[in-house]
Amino acid sequence: MTTVRWVVLSTLILSASLLPAECADDRRQNKNAGILITDFTITGTQTISATDLARITSDMIGSCYGEDSAEMEQRLRAAFQDRGYFKVEVKSLRFKPRDPLGVPKPVALEGDVAEGPQYRLADVSFVNNHAFPVAKLREQFPLKKGALMERGEVASGLESLRKLYGTRGYLDYIAIPETQFGSNATVNLTAAFEEGPQYHMGKLEIAADKEAAGRLRMQWKLAEGEVYDNT
Repeated sequence: MTTVRWVVLSTLILSASLLPAECADDRRQNKNAGILITDFTITGTQTISATDLARITSDMIGSCYGEDSAEMEQRLRAAFQDRGYFKVEVKSLRFKPRDPLGVPKPVALEGDVAEGPQYRLADVSFVNNHAFPVAKLREQFPLKKGALMERGEVASGLESLRKLYGTRGYLDYIAIPETQFGSNATVNLTAAFEEGPQYHMGKLEIAADKEAAGRLRMQWKLAEGEVYDNT
């Protein structure tokens, strides 16, 4: 079992009544509430390295979040999935306030985590794609075969697909990712497409005086009837 404990300088946990806490990264929707992570301990892991654990905890220490425990569990789970631990289980996550009156409230975070196996990419496949060939779609994913199955890289590939389809007028396009886990700690990723209709440029209407409208119209690159390109 690997246990990592990081503590920030005491200046970060001064009472908010004396000195407002500063957030290195502020993820709160309500700036008049929330928590500031001043200390983070993770226990229960078996195989993840101390270095990776330290990076996970240090990325969150000094940051401010809402007090929603479900959101914090999701963020912690994502941090492990970004390192290939796709079946990670956050068994518990506890908040220990250090100043209940602080705004944001300084807290020590304690997590019990079972990270599970570290997965690598077996292959990426596509279903119901018609607008682009498979080779073009595969180029949008930075993950190579055999690489760690990183959640962020998968999300980046899906976003690149969305942008690619937008250049051909498929504005209603949807890609639904599906994962199949192999017994040898590999993952097959399949993107199932719903391309939707292909849109074309309609009429361009510019609300401006005649001279300005004329200048703007000259800069518009799409002629009426052409395939719409949202770039």
